[in-house]
Amino acid sequence: MENTKVDLINSIVELSDALQILIVLAADNKTPDYLKYENKAADILKQQYGAFSLYFNEIRHTRDIEELYRVMGDYLSHLERNSSDSNMLLYCLPWINVYGHNGYITEKPPFVDIWEATEQTAEPEQHTEPQRSVPEELTTPEAKKILRRGITAGLLNEDDYQAKQGVTRAQQKEFADLASQVLKISNKWVVFGTLWGIKHLAQVKTTDARPETLMAVRKLFQELGFDMDGKPINKKGKFI
Repeated sequence: MENTKVDLINSIVELSDALQILIVLAADNKTPDYLKYENKAADILKQQYGAFSLYFNEIRHTRDIEELYRVMGDYLSHLERNSSDSNMLLYCLPWINVYGHNGYITEKPPFVDIWEATEQTAEPEQHTEPQRSVPEELTTPEAKKILRRGITAGLLNEDDYQAKQGVTRAQQKEFADLASQVLKISNKWVVFGTLWGIKHLAQVKTTDARPETLMAVRKLFQELGFDMDGKPINKKGKFI
C-alpha cells in the first residue's frame, strides 16, 4: 500500500510539471513537444485516477496535492480561455471532483465556468418540439446533469434526450440503470422506458452486448466505481 501511495505522489509531481509545461507551450499547442506532454499528462490522469480517489484523504494535506490543485486550475482556465476541444478536460474534471467531494474546495474555483459547463444543459437552440415528453424524474437539475453526460459522450440527442443512431438497446438499458443509481430513481425502467418509448426496457439483454459498448456508458459514471475507460475499480485502486 505504501508503495502505491509513493508511486501516486511521484505521478502527481510529474503531472503538475507536465501541466505547467503545457501552459507555457499553449501558443504552440500543435507542436510535437506540446503533444508529448499532453499525452504524458493524459496517461497519468487515466492510470492514477483510481489510486488518487482512493488515497486522497490520506495525502490531501501534502504540498504536492496543493500544488496540483493550483496548477490544474490554471490549466483548466487556459483551456477555457482558448476554447479548447481537448479531451484533457474530461480527464481533469474527475480529479477536480475528488477534491470537491472530499470537502477540499470551500469556494468556487476560478475555473468554475468550464467545470460546470460540462454538466449543464447548453443554451437551447431552435428545434422542433420533441415527440416524447420528459418524465418528471428527469427534469431536475441533477437529472439534467446526468443526461448531459450522455449528450457529451454522443449517446443522446441534445434536444430530446433520445438515443442517437447507432446506440444499442443494451447501452440504453445500461445508461438507465447507472443513471438511476446516481439519481436514486426506484422505478427506473418505467421512467427511462417512457423517455425512449421502450415498453419492456427491463427485458433488454446486456449479457450478449459487446463489452466495449457497455464500457462506453460506464465510463460516464465514475462515482459508481468505474475508471475513465469504463473498467470497474476494486478497493485497492486497481483495475479488475
